[in-house]
Amino acid sequence: MPTTAISAPLEVTSVDELLDAARVLVDSDVRGIAARPEFPISCGPGCGACCRQAVPVTAAELRAVRAWLDGLPDDERMAHERRIAATKTRLDAANAEAIGIENERAYFALGIACPFLVDESCSIHPARPLACREYVVTSDPAHCATRADGQIVRISATHDVLGAFAAVSAELGEPVEYLLAPAIARPVPEAPVLEPRPTPDLLRTLMGRPT
Repeated sequence: MPTTAISAPLEVTSVDELLDAARVLVDSDVRGIAARPEFPISCGPGCGACCRQAVPVTAAELRAVRAWLDGLPDDERMAHERRIAATKTRLDAANAEAIGIENERAYFALGIACPFLVDESCSIHPARPLACREYVVTSDPAHCATRADGQIVRISATHDVLGAFAAVSAELGEPVEYLLAPAIARPVPEAPVLEPRPTPDLLRTLMGRPT
């Protein structure tokens, strides 16, 4: 059975320290499934239909995206900031936060792309949220663009890492955000400090929720 190497401290004092491990788990899971010939992956550069959905994002992921942006050269960072502001304006005008994840189809119908979608490709790929990492389809990409009922076939991950990570975040008083642009535009809350918790216990929590 394939194994996955995860680099993590023996103890963690914030959920942010667990995010890299969660990313590794999701990426490894998707790669393992995608390597099987019965799961030909349709996703690729230039295919950004899924980037117009309401994406669940934890506060830790928002902080990671913000840190990634802050590490860019000024011109690149400012280009991202302009897209974030423009997207937030469109979302606010459409009252998108009131639609949110509760009515996914209505949100998708707005046609408002993620602010990080550039030329139909993810411009923050290394820092993209867990939900984006695990959203992989084997069906015709054209179905994603129209949200054709019953035609979109997603890879089913082995473990619900996103759900488990969101549960750990909620336990710390950090509810999931669903609209990336408004959340990034607001000051991202600092990570709450925890009593040290054994990393192996938290990893077992992430891997202990089969889908």
